[in-house]
Amino acid sequence: MLPNRKAKYYWIDAGLLICGTVLLVFSKWIPGILLLMMALMGFLIRRKPYLHFSDKGVKIHILWVKQHAWSDFNACLLKDGMLSLDFKNNRLFQEVISPNSQSGLNEAEFNAFCIRKISEATDLTTQEELLHQN
Repeated sequence: MLPNRKAKYYWIDAGLLICGTVLLVFSKWIPGILLLMMALMGFLIRRKPYLHFSDKGVKIHILWVKQHAWSDFNACLLKDGMLSLDFKNNRLFQEVISPNSQSGLNEAEFNAFCIRKISEATDLTTQEELLHQN
């Protein structure tokens, strides 16, 4: 009946939304609000992350937008549809890139762009540190 597991979870979230709305209509405020919050969190958690790479850095849209400068990264690598972001604070972000979003993407060019931006940012931060030490 359901083609994949994700569809099953969306039906659960829709059921929570309907039950929460019915409870609110019948003046059961606390359980209704709790069910609506659970449905909203279910929808938000299942959203795919969106990443935007620019000259300034990387924006990661998951539940909220987080801006990272290029100086925050040790490495950034796209290989065989897997994007890996290695942060300097020992965090690692990995995401499988969907085939639809890879249509015009060249892995070698993307990796060269990221390496260039990380090295430029690292050079700038080391120069600033040297200026502050003197």
